[in-house]
Amino acid sequence: MIYCLIMASTAGIDLARAVKQKMAANARKYPTDTDRGRYQ
Repeated sequence: MIYCLIMASTAGIDLARAVKQKMAANARKYPTDTDRGRYQ
């Protein structure tokens, strides 16, 4: 985990922004209002 943080810092990646973008993409791909209660 520490190595990943160091690599992100070295590469100039804003981890908070990257995580927010990933969560937004997942929310679009897997909407909770249509998938709630279904486990497959």
